[in-house]
Amino acid sequence: MIRRLLSGLQPEAESREALTMKTGRRMSKKADIQNTGTQWYVYIIQASDESLYTGVTTDVERRFNEHGSPLKGARFFRGRRPVEVVYIESHPDRSSALRRESAIKNLPRKLKLELIGRGC
Repeated sequence: MIRRLLSGLQPEAESREALTMKTGRRMSKKADIQNTGTQWYVYIIQASDESLYTGVTTDVERRFNEHGSPLKGARFFRGRRPVEVVYIESHPDRSSALRRESAIKNLPRKLKLELIGRGC
């Protein structure tokens, strides 16, 4: 299921030169390192009680498996189990992924269900 969701995503990372031309500002070396090759994902997991959990990671399959573990999983999953990844969105850097995660977390449940294609 996770591989099927990931297969439809296109990488959005841009080179430092392209971003410099777009913004008019020269990017730092640190920003260049963060932008090269590391794709970040915002994901939504449906839990065993039908609740929805939103997070960010560079490896959705690994993070899903970690959520099932009491040592590395989010506190959210204490008392409930992760059932399936229902939504994945790719981002070129951690910053944009975190902004999108925050935006999704602030959505009401009804809009989250529409986002994942299970709207009323």
